[in-house]
Amino acid sequence: MATYSERNSAPVPTSIIIAKDGQSLNPNWADIVIPSTSTSDETYINQAINDLPAAGGKITLLEGIYTIDGSILPLSNVTIEGNDYSTEIRVMDNINAHVYMLDMNAKTNVTIKNLKLNGNKTNRVGGNQECIRLINCSYCNIEKVYCTDVFTCAIEASGTTYSEYKNCIFVNTASTSRADIYLTAACNWNIVTGNIIYNSSQPGIYLHTNTCYNLVLNNIINTVTVGVDMLTNSNYNVIVGNFIDNATSYSLYSTNCSRNIISNNNIIRGVYGIYWIGGEYNVINENRIALSNQHGMFIQSAPNNQISSNFVSEVSQQTNNTYDCIIIDSNSDSNNVQANTCRRGSLANQARFGINVANANCDTNLVTNNDLLNSGVTGSLNDAGTGTVTAAGNRL
Repeated sequence: MATYSERNSAPVPTSIIIAKDGQSLNPNWADIVIPSTSTSDETYINQAINDLPAAGGKITLLEGIYTIDGSILPLSNVTIEGNDYSTEIRVMDNINAHVYMLDMNAKTNVTIKNLKLNGNKTNRVGGNQECIRLINCSYCNIEKVYCTDVFTCAIEASGTTYSEYKNCIFVNTASTSRADIYLTAACNWNIVTGNIIYNSSQPGIYLHTNTCYNLVLNNIINTVTVGVDMLTNSNYNVIVGNFIDNATSYSLYSTNCSRNIISNNNIIRGVYGIYWIGGEYNVINENRIALSNQHGMFIQSAPNNQISSNFVSEVSQQTNNTYDCIIIDSNSDSNNVQANTCRRGSLANQARFGINVANANCDTNLVTNNDLLNSGVTGSLNDAGTGTVTAAGNRL
């Protein structure tokens, strides 16, 4: 394929416009017009990327459906921008191969924005298809991208730092393995904000193993298995202001993660509201949890955490008088549980206890200044722990 310089007598610009023949409204604006019969449009797009000067530049995709059977490979300092969601990059029908629609390895300062990515899983034969993969990248920006019909995950990032994933929409994605937004292997110092995630059979946002110092802010996550999932040594993260509804398993799940802030999240209709196993020195405060099928907040083997000013109500919807608004379970010691409000509500199924310190091996927890009025069918506060401090009192 001829380079831009070979096709045009003018010097290579820092911006190249691409159109799809028969679909783009003004193909005469374009530097490159992809034939309407092409099903390997990534070939033309990659050539345009390589035609940009060494310092980078911008690829603009006009409206139309760009069909691919391989990966688009952005380079450092390159922006790929569509004409909002009227620009669609779609995996070809009957694909039987692994395809990362946009694939970046060890790149920096890449921006992908204002376009739609369609994994076309409805018409796939085999292989795994993902929207965007970033490996060991930095300072990248994924903004206003609509991801849909993806077989594996929408965004996979490994070892990627100082990047932002914002104002994207994920619908009918992550059918198998991983998550809609999957950050793993020391993906540190990233921002995940303003995204809408709907109808996924996997977690919405997954901070997987040693993924630290990230901000997960103001996302809407609905009808997923787990809203926000955090795995081993994902520490020092801030999970704030998210709306998580109708998680079919855990709304917010953490295993062996420490020194995180979980605050001001609105969590409704999950099996569990917050399910926290292991980890210490976390702050879990000012969350609103309602209508959980089982426990509103479940804390196990997790010492030295602050659990404060949460409002938990109308839990145990699966079975009446069986699950608690807040349960402190097995080997959860020296936690500060204060100023929480718990209510059993008036629905047919109601919480067993407002706060339940469930085991004798829960030692020296401070449980005080909580408002537990009418919070449990069996009782407002159950203390089976050892050395629990309740001296300042709770409203029961």
